[in-house]
Amino acid sequence: MLNIAVCDDSRTDVEMLESAFDKLAQYQFSYEVYFTAKELLKHVIDYGEMYHLYIFDIEMPEMNGLQLAKEIRKIDAKALFVFLTGYTQYVMDVFEVITFDYISKPITVEKLESVLLKAMQYLHMIKRDFVFQFRKNQFRISCDDIVYFEKKGRQ
Repeated sequence: MLNIAVCDDSRTDVEMLESAFDKLAQYQFSYEVYFTAKELLKHVIDYGEMYHLYIFDIEMPEMNGLQLAKEIRKIDAKALFVFLTGYTQYVMDVFEVITFDYISKPITVEKLESVLLKAMQYLHMIKRDFVFQFRKNQFRISCDDIVYFEKKGRQ
């Protein structure tokens, strides 16, 4: 399942995004909405909330979406960032944080669906498994689930 964090200070834009999400309910994803960058950052840092995909407005008070992405990138190198904006002057700036996509406002269901499908395909593509054999049985474990390896004797 794709976990998404949305951060936008505009309730109107959030409602449009939620309406688009509702129309895309056939896909497996969950999302949380934050109205300030500081609120989202607090959940990521203090509570360990991690998301696969972050959808940010660029223009927000206190901390803009680019600054927020830079802070999250320090913690999560694998995070995918999608920026929402009605301003074209930021197009080049978003590449500083290795941006996954860019959505111009107003948000359309088609564009959001395209972004979600690309993100799901990308995450499926980079998911790696560790395969090993033990007592004639083959096992497969997601690398994301491995914390450490321990060796005992010659085994």
